[in-house]
Amino acid sequence: MSRLVSGIVLLALVASCGKPAMSAVAPADPEVPRGAPVEPAHALELPGDVTLQRVALRLRVDPAADHFAGVVALHLHFPRKTAEFLLHAEDLEVQSAHVEQGEKIVSAKIEPTSVRGVARVRLANEVKGEAVLEIEYRGEFSDSLEGLYVVRDGAGRYALTQMQPIAARRVFPGFDQMRTKVPYALTLEVPERMIAVANAAEASRYAIGDGFDEVRFEPTPPLPSYLVAFAVGPFDVVQGPALPPTAHRAHEIRLRGLATRGRGIEIRTALENVRPLVEALEAYFESAAPIEKLDLLAAPDFAAGAMENPGLFVVRDSILLLSPKVDAAARRLFVQVMAHELAHLWFGHVATPARFEDIWLNEAFATYLAYEVVARAHPQHRAEVLRAKSANRAKDVDALPGARPILRRMSSVHDVKGAFDVLTYEKGAALLHAVEEFVGEDAMRRAIVAHVRAAADSGVTDTEAFLRALEEATSSAIAASLRDALQRGGVPEVRFEVDCAAAPSIRLRQREGETRSILICMRVDGGPTCLHLDEPERVVSLSRCPSRLEPNVDGAGYYRSVLEGELFEWYLKRSFSLVSAAENVVFFGDATARFHEGALSFGRYLELLRLLGRSRLETLETLPLEPLRFLHDEVAKADSRRRVRALLAELYVERFRALGFEAGPDEAADRARDAIGAVILERIDDPALRDEAVSRAKSFLGYGTRPDADALAPGLRAPALSLALAVEGARFFDALVERFRTTVSVTERGDLLRAIGSARDGKLRERALELVFDPAVRKNEVLVLLGAQLARRETRADAFAFLVSRWEPLVAKLGPSTAGSLASLAAYACDPAEAASVEARLAPLADDVPGGPSFLATGLARARDCAARVERERAALSGSPSP
Repeated sequence: MSRLVSGIVLLALVASCGKPAMSAVAPADPEVPRGAPVEPAHALELPGDVTLQRVALRLRVDPAADHFAGVVALHLHFPRKTAEFLLHAEDLEVQSAHVEQGEKIVSAKIEPTSVRGVARVRLANEVKGEAVLEIEYRGEFSDSLEGLYVVRDGAGRYALTQMQPIAARRVFPGFDQMRTKVPYALTLEVPERMIAVANAAEASRYAIGDGFDEVRFEPTPPLPSYLVAFAVGPFDVVQGPALPPTAHRAHEIRLRGLATRGRGIEIRTALENVRPLVEALEAYFESAAPIEKLDLLAAPDFAAGAMENPGLFVVRDSILLLSPKVDAAARRLFVQVMAHELAHLWFGHVATPARFEDIWLNEAFATYLAYEVVARAHPQHRAEVLRAKSANRAKDVDALPGARPILRRMSSVHDVKGAFDVLTYEKGAALLHAVEEFVGEDAMRRAIVAHVRAAADSGVTDTEAFLRALEEATSSAIAASLRDALQRGGVPEVRFEVDCAAAPSIRLRQREGETRSILICMRVDGGPTCLHLDEPERVVSLSRCPSRLEPNVDGAGYYRSVLEGELFEWYLKRSFSLVSAAENVVFFGDATARFHEGALSFGRYLELLRLLGRSRLETLETLPLEPLRFLHDEVAKADSRRRVRALLAELYVERFRALGFEAGPDEAADRARDAIGAVILERIDDPALRDEAVSRAKSFLGYGTRPDADALAPGLRAPALSLALAVEGARFFDALVERFRTTVSVTERGDLLRAIGSARDGKLRERALELVFDPAVRKNEVLVLLGAQLARRETRADAFAFLVSRWEPLVAKLGPSTAGSLASLAAYACDPAEAASVEARLAPLADDVPGGPSFLATGLARARDCAARVERERAALSGSPSP
């Protein structure tokens, strides 16, 4: 089958004729014929007034084949006489097409347009009113992790779908746009006795001959095409505990888990942890979860962490398959991911954004609410601290030069692919949390619930609809402030200065030359004060001179705080021990940003690092680890490295010895052990500790001894195995690769790949990089190996050379439609010359893959920021007598 520029291979067939020999039609001339609909400027939305009302889809899906075949019936409404209109279709081979209107059958031709993914339908006669367009077609399974694709696990082959953002058009012709929500009636023809699942419950199943069964599913409620999902394969099916009726739901929800053959037992733990999350969300919205059943499918190769298809959540197996001995970090990740996906039942399924410009309404709201729900259902996971760290990550990205606003026009596939990023998810969630802190939880919940209920009536929504709901629940000023934050990139800065010389006051100043609309909540002598700063500066009068000032209550405000004069010291000495962990996390993020900019001295920053590292507060003591790792790995030269290692040892060696190498029952201790061990094991001069780590790594692997799965806590596997590889060399590398090929543990795979990717010896480095092409390495594991090599200064140049020289086979491995993420690896170029070289070599390559330019731009911005940090911090470190 030929792949044309338009993305659809066409057979212009007349329904009443016999099947002609296949002949591809060349892409149409960009000039629009007279009377034809105007072609869209991009493939995201279709012009015209033809509307889709419902879809009936029949597909034959055999995971052992190399293609699938289908017939789709699009029930359409033509408000006026129409002979031509557009629909979405990509990489599909059309075999016949016609329109049925009562007894009348109108032949149809489907032709390419100048826009990839968009096809033109030409009718032999004009049609008006209700009619059904029926298209018979076939397509090849996708070579990327989107559309309809096949993965292997063990001896089995499994067909999975991932339609988001615009891959439904690669599975069936239709209206692949967010604003079109219609019911889908799906029928699958699958090999007999093979499991088939979809959004809706199975309605019937019977044999149809030739070794195939027909599986018909109940019609879905109205769905956008990106939420249509199904899967076929020899899955283990595990019945989970049904979710009983609640005060908001009269029916029970049937719960099942699906895993590849032999893995079903590992999904039980996940199934047992769904109920409290669903019930917490129903209580928040005061409405029933809009599903009758929920299948959780553990996908062995999946690009995203999870996908919220109503009735059929698809989740990476490494997240969903939880053995009884799995560590606390894995359980916490599952809970956080599942809360996010369940929140999408309201943000996405009920309230669907009409356009991609408003995708933050899906992802930011689900991220925001996941923290709320986890805090209620699983307080031991410290969701408030996770949220504070998320806000810091968002600010770090938002502070990069050229950071895009959340709200922006989207006109290309590159724009859409690049929209699923930290800014959409984590900045959006942080802005919502800032509003909540300012107006109160009850008012925020009223706005959100009102927004979702209003969207339920129309089916789709947009940002302005939410801002109207927010204004009604709070005020026009609050809505205007959020709109301002959504429409502008960059992190606001607020400087705080206390003046007690005359009348006591606090002066708040925005960044020079910049005026934003900022919601601020600060605490003065323990009393919270909230204000809306929409002018360059403001003076707040006080009744007396304060002794304490905390600039960001609970760390919820979306701004960087700068404490002038003695306020920084006040915070360390008077506030640090009194405020919440989340507030301290955000204060640390602000101070770190100031240090990176060169505005905070190394001495003052070091004082903060020591205070945190010695705090023995699980949520705070590990915060200095990443800055110290960066100083050691990227900034310091030989002598300075020894000083950084000495500081790491001073703060963490005895603490790590007390925690030990093995997992325990204390979740907080597990988190601290994992974080500390990941940094210090390869970086400290402590022969006894390093020897024990190597010995335990050998025991875990069974290298020269009997395997001991409990020799290392799960979070210590990768660093300990990496250290052992550096000591043992080639034979240990071989043992790691062999274990990777044979392990049945989905959580071990990533640890083993990170260890393999840490190879420093020249020949072993080459072998580690070439391993990405091994069939045993999944598509979603390629970046793990490449990232491990790029993360080290001594292996980075060769890894970039490999990335450029092997770009085409790497794109082929990942599949062109998901290979844009390769360009994000430019972020590792932490040197100005290296960044320039990477840009020159990668830019022409990235242009040819969806999302490539967006990923590359963000990666290069990170790289240049990293290089600037290195220059500033190297000067600060060399000029300091300590650590």
